[in-house]
Amino acid sequence: MFRGLLGVLVLVFAAATGSAKQICPITPEPKEFKVAGPEYTFSAEDSAIVIGNNKSEVDEYAAGRLQDMIVKRFGVKLEVASENQADKYANLILLGETTTNSMLADACKAKGIKLDGETPGFDGYIIDSVKIGQKNAVIIGGSNARGVTYGQASFFQMLVKSGDGLRFKGVSIRDWPTLKWRGRNCAKQVDAAAYDSYVQARINFVDTLYPMVGIHDPNFTIDHPRVIKNLAQAHKRGLYVYAVVNCAVEPALFDKVINAYDELLAMGVDGMWISFDDAGEGIDATVLTQRILKLAKERGLSYHDVVMTPPAGSYHNIETQWNKTMAGNDGFDEMTWFFTRTPCKCDVEAARQIGLKRTLPAWWHNWPRAAGGILNGPYGVSLYDKTPYFEVQPLETGWHMPSYRELSDAGANTDMVVICAAGAEEYVMPVLGIWAWEPQRHDFNKTREAIYKFVFGPGQIEAAKKFDDDYGKLKLLFTKLRYKSKSPAMWPPKLIDPKTRPECVELVSNMERALCKLKGNAAKESMISAARLDVVYFEPMNDAVVYGKKLCGIEYPEYTFKNFSDEMKKLTIRNKKQAQIKLEQAREQVNKQLDFIKAELGNLKYVDEYAAYWQELTSGVEYYEKMIERGKKKKIAERERKEQMARAFPTVVRGDYKETLAKLNEAPKAKVLAQLQPADIAENVPTWQGEGWAAGLYTQGGVQAYAIAFDGTKTCNKGDYIQVTARLVVPKFKGKLQLQIFTAHNTKGDMKAAIGARSSVLALGNRWAWLQDSTNSLAGNEWLTLEAFASDDGPIKAGEVIDIMLHVTNTKTVNNFGSVFFVGPIRLIEVED
Repeated sequence: MFRGLLGVLVLVFAAATGSAKQICPITPEPKEFKVAGPEYTFSAEDSAIVIGNNKSEVDEYAAGRLQDMIVKRFGVKLEVASENQADKYANLILLGETTTNSMLADACKAKGIKLDGETPGFDGYIIDSVKIGQKNAVIIGGSNARGVTYGQASFFQMLVKSGDGLRFKGVSIRDWPTLKWRGRNCAKQVDAAAYDSYVQARINFVDTLYPMVGIHDPNFTIDHPRVIKNLAQAHKRGLYVYAVVNCAVEPALFDKVINAYDELLAMGVDGMWISFDDAGEGIDATVLTQRILKLAKERGLSYHDVVMTPPAGSYHNIETQWNKTMAGNDGFDEMTWFFTRTPCKCDVEAARQIGLKRTLPAWWHNWPRAAGGILNGPYGVSLYDKTPYFEVQPLETGWHMPSYRELSDAGANTDMVVICAAGAEEYVMPVLGIWAWEPQRHDFNKTREAIYKFVFGPGQIEAAKKFDDDYGKLKLLFTKLRYKSKSPAMWPPKLIDPKTRPECVELVSNMERALCKLKGNAAKESMISAARLDVVYFEPMNDAVVYGKKLCGIEYPEYTFKNFSDEMKKLTIRNKKQAQIKLEQAREQVNKQLDFIKAELGNLKYVDEYAAYWQELTSGVEYYEKMIERGKKKKIAERERKEQMARAFPTVVRGDYKETLAKLNEAPKAKVLAQLQPADIAENVPTWQGEGWAAGLYTQGGVQAYAIAFDGTKTCNKGDYIQVTARLVVPKFKGKLQLQIFTAHNTKGDMKAAIGARSSVLALGNRWAWLQDSTNSLAGNEWLTLEAFASDDGPIKAGEVIDIMLHVTNTKTVNNFGSVFFVGPIRLIEVED
């Protein structure tokens, strides 16, 4: 049926022109949107989705997807028909490209609508209405195949149930992405539900996950069934697929790498992803990359078809020696390079300076990287026997914690983004894809609501928001496990302040009520299957409620016996007999508490370790006598190590390093909040494995630096290392925190053999923030800037301590290679947010 209700009302939504804004139900909001034309009602009896006689696989997918979504949400089934079947229907939804659907092409021409590969733009789409004789037609056209899928997803968001049919208000829409390439890599799932979520999220490329990182096995083979499934799911939706092969290998494996790419291209992948990543710099990376680019040229691939992730250290920072060396090779600036740095104008300039003249830096965002919670550790690692639930999170919960204000001008500084993510695809991918479609006007709250609407249904948005908001508040009340830690002091989760128990109970009760509402209604409105809704969402949400209740009610020994270990140690020194009596009194109560905790939290990891910890604490005074003795021995060992370093230092770190340290006193201007001088670092005692190491304070001509060195006359074995940790207390601050650190390398010996043998590392806490091969010259980039954006508990706060670890490690056995890693002042600075 057709009802001409509106006449022609035109209110344009176009941010670029600043005209009056009409309420738009589509997320992401189109760049051009106006209400114009009649209102349609589609019914199962007289309406159809029409695809062209020259339909593409993607057209068929888009039509089938639209049909399925309408049935699931509204209970109305519109037939999918070809052009030569259109005469049977009074109301048509024309779907496709002008090259695949001649009816759509004729309708566009009749109305003066330009639709091609350039208009409205790459991945763009249009939605409009037109009369075809006596028939009423809505045009959903794509500039390319993917544009068709994005158009149908937007069209669906405008439909409203009306009696036994659907109502659609006439509009004219032109839309296209700001960021051209929006991707998902390292996905563990290769199924229809995951790939449907990519379309909903406006994602347009994926990879083969082959391998994810660091495979050096000469016998590795391609997982053909997985890749075939990957390609089938991607290509039916128009998604571009990159073949990922680890390239951080020795020359003996170069042929294996080339053959792997060749085989994957033959299977149907669209492009090649050169991956060094966390596997390292490789050996003769220039030679291997030249061979890969030669293969790309032979296969007719263009500049976009080859991308690269530099190695750890060089994907953190653009101006490294490895990047400079690689960028200086002919043709290497034609491929797209991925960095983990937040897109900004200064990084575009840095890329140009090292030789990347033709493409913009691409952004690899490690996100979400959730802080510890009641069922997970840092980075979202599960700490029980299932996958935990995570609320919808903004992009700032990833590396560098970029604010949406910082990201608003990303379109000027990059045209390609990808996330390395874990989590439910419907929750994760739209956060990136919807932002990347239009960064300047992005509204995270609208994105979140669109996600809830898709997963749970339009009537459940507020309940889903309530659950997530209160879950976020609940987690803040508990201790959180540190990265790579099993500390009983932090885990199982304990209330930071037991007095907040009533607040904890209220939050869990709110979550339970919200979940009850979702379970009662979502199955009827959700756009995902009931089975997926239960397994991926409701089960982990229910676990959050169940364990939230348990954790609120548990009486931990820490609540009863505060500072127990320290107090018992002091008492053992003062009065051993009284200490034994107190331990016997505490033991019975603690054991009862532990029995209850093990019964309640048996499915959580490390609960047995926690129980064993408290059983040791209450075992007897002998435990504390041994602790006291270990403390004495530790002090003696530290003194001996310090003396050993002092003896070795003058011999190992001999030489004139005036030129190496020339920039030490030329720190960039900044607002310095706190700093560690080299002498402060030298107060800490290093630990090491192997012979030939030295570390300490180096002074020359009034300049001081902390030096970590290896004696080139000795053999350094694979796995040998030296490290020292210094601590910096965070003062009050308002903006964002960064660390400015002076770094320099000086080497001697057989440099060719030494490449890839030793690395210099800076770590914040247990997380490596910077890594460089020890043979890399740092000249010209001595002053390093690192983001001090987060601790394991989330955003860093005043009063917290940043553990800064200086670490040098050998990754292979090497002779005749001496090196010195200099670190100057470490400055904590504040920059505007």
